[in-house]
Amino acid sequence: MEPRMTPDKARLFLLEHKMKARVKGFEVRYPKDKYALMRFLNFFVRVFNKDFMTGYITTIGRKIYWPSEPDADAFDTQAHECQHVWDWKRLPILYDIGYLSPQIWCLLSLGAFAVFANIWALFCLLTLPFVAPLPGYFRMRIEMRGYAMTMAVTHWRSGTWPDMEWLGSKFWGMDYFWMWPFKNNVRKRLQKIQAAILDGSILNWSPVFQDVHDICKMDDATVVQTARELGGK
Repeated sequence: MEPRMTPDKARLFLLEHKMKARVKGFEVRYPKDKYALMRFLNFFVRVFNKDFMTGYITTIGRKIYWPSEPDADAFDTQAHECQHVWDWKRLPILYDIGYLSPQIWCLLSLGAFAVFANIWALFCLLTLPFVAPLPGYFRMRIEMRGYAMTMAVTHWRSGTWPDMEWLGSKFWGMDYFWMWPFKNNVRKRLQKIQAAILDGSILNWSPVFQDVHDICKMDDATVVQTARELGGK
């Protein structure tokens, strides 16, 4: 007897299918600890986020790394990560530099070992303070687009919103290295996103928002049938 595809699994399949059509080389990978790149990153990230390998999904370029196979109810998270993939596709190098800034600039301090005692060595050493949890404007902007997707999926599927203080804490807390500790500013930005979801203008933010909206609005029977027609199991 052919195994039954659940609506939630079908939605995950359709989203992955659409992303593969939009982004060449798109891939969902798991388990996370299978990949050397993730283990390398964990060596540094675990200092301030001990759950990096077990509790967080990481997107790098066209690849989304999950700690384990995505659960059937992981659609909102997968959609969040797919928005990151799309944003990376548009401006790959600037995306990477922006997301890692300003902390990435502390790597210039290593240049002091190459030039030793001269004015350039001093300049290199002056970049050391960037290792501190300084506000990351571009990382905040990128994650705002990701969490806008999280908010949109929740609202499209249930008519409710995520816990906004919990969501805000992602920006002013340690999860993303205190990337934007300005609580009132974060709250205002999230309110603007709510307004964009309500008036439909968020669908213009990227094709992924439109794809996700269309999948969310399919009834269960239609989403399963569509997934099966496209080869889902």
